[in-house]
Amino acid sequence: MLFTLFHTAATLSVKATSPNCDKCALSVLKESPPQPTTTYEQPKYLEAGPSNSLPGPSNIPCSADPCPIIVRNLLWHAVLRHQGTDAESFCRRAIESLVKKLKKKFYELDSLIVAITSKGRQPSKCVTVQRTMDGRLQVGDKKDFPHVIYARLWRWPDVHKMEMRHKEFCQNGYDTKHEKVCVNPYHYERVQPPGMLLTVDNLSNKIGSVWLCW
Repeated sequence: MLFTLFHTAATLSVKATSPNCDKCALSVLKESPPQPTTTYEQPKYLEAGPSNSLPGPSNIPCSADPCPIIVRNLLWHAVLRHQGTDAESFCRRAIESLVKKLKKKFYELDSLIVAITSKGRQPSKCVTVQRTMDGRLQVGDKKDFPHVIYARLWRWPDVHKMEMRHKEFCQNGYDTKHEKVCVNPYHYERVQPPGMLLTVDNLSNKIGSVWLCW
């Protein structure tokens, strides 16, 4: 029994010191498949957010950006799009039409972007379109006055032409009768139409004073 154990130990020691064993070990390592690493690499598509997501207010484009990026951003700020699917489709068409017209007038396009993204808190210049023969603008199957269309789109969804008046600093307001019409919604203010003032006067004779808040 002791002889057997001694013989086995001697054999193992010879194999361990034999140079041929090193060659065998290297050949085994070369032939064995690579072992999987434990390091996890994040896929590249997860490093950045989705490119087609609707941008928020922090993602402000400029006139040098492609039209789809500008349209998507301005559409995000449209209040009229919340009125339904048809309203959102109309808003997209109206914005696409305006952006294409302003693409060569980069300074006006930048003024529009500044006005809309800041909600009028930043000063902006006139944003103009060509005045048509009847003064109205065609967008899809709808036709209306251009300054009214974009005021409804970005500020007052229920405003009418008689309620709109351009501000003093606006050089191309609709009522100026210039060849160019300003459609910057923050160059206009909403006022009481004459018919509404008459109604208030009639009511004041019966029930006292009536206060309207705009």
